[in-house]
Amino acid sequence: MIKIRLHGLPEDVEKAKAKLKETFNVNSCSGNYADRGESKYVRAYLEVAFACGQSTDQSAEMAKAWDKSKKEKLI
Repeated sequence: MIKIRLHGLPEDVEKAKAKLKETFNVNSCSGNYADRGESKYVRAYLEVAFACGQSTDQSAEMAKAWDKSKKEKLI
């Protein structure tokens, strides 16, 4: 099991949750918690596990591909 904390704008956190649900078996996923003060950011917490039969190498490759696609959108 892996515990993940997401932190960002609400729409980005929701997109990240959706991608993680595609990649891992999500055991639990919290709602979004607003940061203190006037921050626009939120936090969310997930507990995930590798999909049945999925190796850490496969997950690492998927993470690299996702990271690359995100960087390409910024350019």
